[in-house]
Amino acid sequence: MSERESVINFPAGFYLLRYKRSVGTGEHPTIEVRVPPEHARSIILVSSPFEDPGIIGRPGGCLVIRAEHVGEVRVIVRPRAGSRNGEAELELEPLAHDSTTGSIQHGRGSKAGGDPEISVLGHVSRRGDITVGSDIWLAGPDAPAPIEGIALQLQRGDNDLSLEYQVLIGDSKGGWTPWAGQTNFVGTRGMHKPIVGFRVRLTGQSSRDYTLNVSGLFLGANIETKQGSAVELLSPAEIDPLVGLKVSLAANPQMGASATNQPRSQEKRLQQPRADRVRVFRSSLSR
Repeated sequence: MSERESVINFPAGFYLLRYKRSVGTGEHPTIEVRVPPEHARSIILVSSPFEDPGIIGRPGGCLVIRAEHVGEVRVIVRPRAGSRNGEAELELEPLAHDSTTGSIQHGRGSKAGGDPEISVLGHVSRRGDITVGSDIWLAGPDAPAPIEGIALQLQRGDNDLSLEYQVLIGDSKGGWTPWAGQTNFVGTRGMHKPIVGFRVRLTGQSSRDYTLNVSGLFLGANIETKQGSAVELLSPAEIDPLVGLKVSLAANPQMGASATNQPRSQEKRLQQPRADRVRVFRSSLSR
């Protein structure tokens, strides 16, 4: 089996790229991370002292990415000699610095008093599966590309809070997918059927305590940002692909008050999607 290459793009920041597991059967593949020449001055990779530079040799390994500006790295999944296993699951974890306490807070895990965070996995045309953290662009203004499928996940926080989402597939036989719960993949992979609409809503007993912040970029249009407990982004002509998406969540100033800014007519539409199919996603950056 030949090696697979994917691209991960991200804004300036500090990240941990973790090799979570080998997806296929047989001996696990090796991961190589390369910085393109045009980003060599602004992106630094810090590898394990027990690995060659830019190499993650086995599941459980990781490397650190330091990016001074918006940039990208190329990830190569390379099967070992005599093995046909060329799939691996990777996770890009943003690391945020708390200037008040001087401590480092991980993008996953719990933090006292912290808001829940949403990670977004998207299948991006010609780039494969890419996972980004809360309030980070998937594709987006600096690296636009058609998004073909999406899966969302709440990373921490309130056990009484959950979310659902659906996408409008840009195809003559497409339509709105059914509502999917978190970690479920909606859309397509490798079929060149871009998303032209996106809906997300909060559910659960604590849904009124939080507000979604969603920004989307459709080809040929300006960035559109909406807030609420239920949000819809739609291509102006319903044919231009979604080429950027950013999602985050914030606690409402007055807990218990409804944060939705959606008109009743729109909320009614959000409850009546057209049928399609749901697929469970595999969080892999190697496709």
